[in-house]
Amino acid sequence: MPALLQSQSPRFRSGDLVFARHILFQIKPGSPVNMLRSWAERMLAQLLAAPDAFEARAAESSNCPSAQHGGNLGQIGRGDTVPEFEAALFADTSIGILPRLVTTRYGFHIVRVDRRVSGSTPPFYIVRERIAALLSERVQHSALRQYVSLLAGKAELRGVKRDAAASPLMQ
Repeated sequence: MPALLQSQSPRFRSGDLVFARHILFQIKPGSPVNMLRSWAERMLAQLLAAPDAFEARAAESSNCPSAQHGGNLGQIGRGDTVPEFEAALFADTSIGILPRLVTTRYGFHIVRVDRRVSGSTPPFYIVRERIAALLSERVQHSALRQYVSLLAGKAELRGVKRDAAASPLMQ
């Protein structure tokens, strides 16, 4: 059975919580991105060797208001943060400093997970409508992609290579 249809899929879990801290190296217009990344990677290596220094380093180096509290973000549930940060937080069940930088639209983050609280997987009848909506969205996306491909197949373009279908029979 595809993962989408399994009510055991992590996307349908409810109540998962992570208690986390972070150090943000914020990217602003004109920021020297490569220099910021290097600085963040060096600090990550130092913190992996000496994790007890995390709160102090967050207080002195983070560009986030949470720096005042040692980088403490409190409890975070699914959907509470930007997708790329959430993906890193919920990727596994480890505790401690994540072994690589987390890159988001805000910058580079060094993340420490202090605690995890597992949620529960609801029964199928509770997530049935969400699964149906996801499947419907997937079918609509596929149909639109096929329709655009057919339109492109009928277009007359010169000097351009195109990936188009000549027949409506495609998958």
